[in-house]
Amino acid sequence: MRADCIRFSRFTLSQFIAYDGEGYGMSTPMRFPASASPIYVLASTADALALTDQFTARQAQLQALLAMTHGNAGDVFRRMDADYQENYLWACAMIAGEMRELTEAIYARRAERREERAGRSSNDD
Repeated sequence: MRADCIRFSRFTLSQFIAYDGEGYGMSTPMRFPASASPIYVLASTADALALTDQFTARQAQLQALLAMTHGNAGDVFRRMDADYQENYLWACAMIAGEMRELTEAIYARRAERREERAGRSSNDD
């Protein structure tokens, strides 16, 4: 595996991030951790399926994190230091924000594909 790739469940982060040597080369900035300056951007080659895989992974992670905040497991969470609780829930909120942006990107990719198909079918006429 290349040094500039981070391994996720079934794909690498490089599938989502395009580094062109000077900076990142995609017009879809992800803003979820810091609204003033994006940390990473989606690669133009990331299709709806790859984005859906990332969304599904983040959804499972968020569900696991939130499972620790209620019921019997919630007792341990409520005994944590207030700063730890705050940071834990902040991490959950960041994942939810990423999921929102991934959803928007998935819809955008699907719309682009529909437009491409419509363009091809009108050219066939």
